[in-house]
Amino acid sequence: MYITVVCKIKYLFSYTWKTLAIWYLLLACIDRFLHSSSNINMRRWSSYKVAYRVIPITFILVHLAYFHVLIFYDILLPQRSCSIENVAYNIFLGIWHLVTYGSGPPLLMLLFSIFTIRHIRHRAVMPITIRNSSSQGHRRSNKSRNLIRMTFVQCLVVGSTITVYAISQWYISLTSHQTKTNLQIARENLFFVLSGIIAGVGHNITFFIFTLTSRLFREQLFCR
Repeated sequence: MYITVVCKIKYLFSYTWKTLAIWYLLLACIDRFLHSSSNINMRRWSSYKVAYRVIPITFILVHLAYFHVLIFYDILLPQRSCSIENVAYNIFLGIWHLVTYGSGPPLLMLLFSIFTIRHIRHRAVMPITIRNSSSQGHRRSNKSRNLIRMTFVQCLVVGSTITVYAISQWYISLTSHQTKTNLQIARENLFFVLSGIIAGVGHNITFFIFTLTSRLFREQLFCR
């Protein structure tokens, strides 16, 4: 009984905590979108008061979204492995995880980031003199290109790394009931561990990429 409970809780946290990381990153993109709007009513949603409410609500909703993991994960005999016996649920969980973790949030991040860039462009103040207009317009153009480049890099890196991990989880779950050799099991476990490490790195590596390659990012990072 104790082993069964540990099995269920282990996989619940495995799915939910990784999903929370990407959804909190998405919420940060939405906050940037709201904060950059010229509409005062939209900017009001970008506040500590809203954040203090949205963060725990997201935490609860993500755990509810994966609550079914507690029902279907179990100790399977005779292998005594923690896995899923229901093949139909395996397929559902794989698709669900790809949508809520692997592909859905990165696409939404890209969408809100593009809208944020549009807000920044629309809110740019037009200079008075022609000379200033030319120089400041050039700076705005460079800034927009940098923002677009950073947005696509972030979404590409995060999206690709977590999609590989989500697919590996799906594959291992779908094939868990099949008879495998020790070599096959070792290969799959190695691929699963490596994809998990890559997914974890994907959430953080964009910070170091932007710090090393983007002057705009460094200026915003170290500004006082």
